[in-house]
This record gives sequence, C-alpha cells and structure tokens, in this order.
Amino acid sequence: MLDLTFKGSESPSCVLLLGAHCDDLEIGCGGTILLMAERWPKTKFVWITLSSDAKRARETHAAARRLLRGADDAIIRVEQFRGSYFPYDGATLKEYIETLKAYEPDLILTHYRLDLHQDHRVTNELTWNTFRNHLDTRIRNPKI
Repeated sequence: MLDLTFKGSESPSCVLLLGAHCDDLEIGCGGTILLMAERWPKTKFVWITLSSDAKRARETHAAARRLLRGADDAIIRVEQFRGSYFPYDGATLKEYIETLKAYEPDLILTHYRLDLHQDHRVTNELTWNTFRNHLDTRIRNPKI
C-alpha cells in the first residue's frame, strides 16, 4: 500500500471507492480496503457500485460490510446502471458521478486507466474527469 500523507492529518477524512460492477472493488482492491478501514477507523468510506441486479447487490452489501468492518463510518450504495452499456449512458453516469463531489473525498479508488472493459474504462474516465484536481490539492508527499 502507498504510504500517503494527507494535509493536516494522518488519515483522509473521506475515501471514495467506485466500482462499475459487483465484486469489482472486492477483487480489485479488497485487501487495500480492509487495511485502510483498520488503519483509519475514523475515516468515512463511501462504497459505490454502479451496476447490479438485486441478488448481486445483496452480495456486494455483505462483502462491503465485511471489508469495512474496522471503519466507524461507512456508506454503501449499489446503483442500477445497466451493465455493458456505460459508453452509451455516459451523460447519465457523468451526472451521477458529479454528485459524488459532495462527499469531498481525499482519496479515490476506482478502475485502472488502461482496463479494456468498456464499463471499467468509462468509470475511470468519468472519475478522472470529475475529480481531476483532487490529487494535486489533497495529497502531499506520496511515498512509494
């Protein structure tokens, strides 16, 4: 895990976890989420899964609760955007991701920029577009 120093604090006040589908966050960064929740229990964690059906939503809620069990403040939301159609629903997704600015996240975990899955790629592009200035203004001295 990267050792990050946040301005004015040892821990971020809010971490946004943004995945396109159920199990994307669990598979992509589950260990990191677990470690962050244990290391930063006072941090607000906002877990957003953009696409799901009812059965998978229940699974995602259960997995998120387990991974975030060390955190005092966790928001878990599973939305109903249609999987495999993100490139065609870009304007609606962009409007939704813009609403996530209200959480004022200090750190955002989402899909890898070069992921070829269309929903993952669009999620990454819209996240970078919406939060393009956050890294410069919120984090200082990243130590790898």
